[in-house]
Amino acid sequence: MRPEALEDALPITADSLLAATVKKKALQKGLMALTVRAGAKDFYLSQPITQQSYVDQKVNSHHLYPKAVLNSPDAVTLIANGGYSTELILNRALIDAGTNRQIGAKKPSLYVDEIRAAGTDVDTLVQSHLADAAALEADDYPAFLQSRLGLFIEEIRKVTGKPVIPLTED
Repeated sequence: MRPEALEDALPITADSLLAATVKKKALQKGLMALTVRAGAKDFYLSQPITQQSYVDQKVNSHHLYPKAVLNSPDAVTLIANGGYSTELILNRALIDAGTNRQIGAKKPSLYVDEIRAAGTDVDTLVQSHLADAAALEADDYPAFLQSRLGLFIEEIRKVTGKPVIPLTED
């Protein structure tokens, strides 16, 4: 299985992945297809996302770091965005409407704790979305983006057999 959106976009750079917003629809669909290929599961039900569940449960691309916490005027709830957009593709995952409501405007550490308290293997669940649970739970948006970028690069290389041009130095 080779997502056509990624195949046509090659060569791809880590810089372009890190900066890509949801306005790059084809790239977003390609990256979300990679998560499905990797076995993406619903955050609360822990069931694999399938074509049927995608339709039945109104699965869509939603924020892992909610905009409300990245833009909060309250220092207690604010997570610094490090200059990164809240609308980055790397900040999105396929999540059903009910799960999105449960996540709401919570910090990732809070909603991940809720999922863990329900007895779910959070590490495996989050990894199924090509993300790292520890990076998500740390409430450190820039570090999370860097971590997720590495996981997507690894998956792109695995699926396409093509290299991803590394990040340029600042």
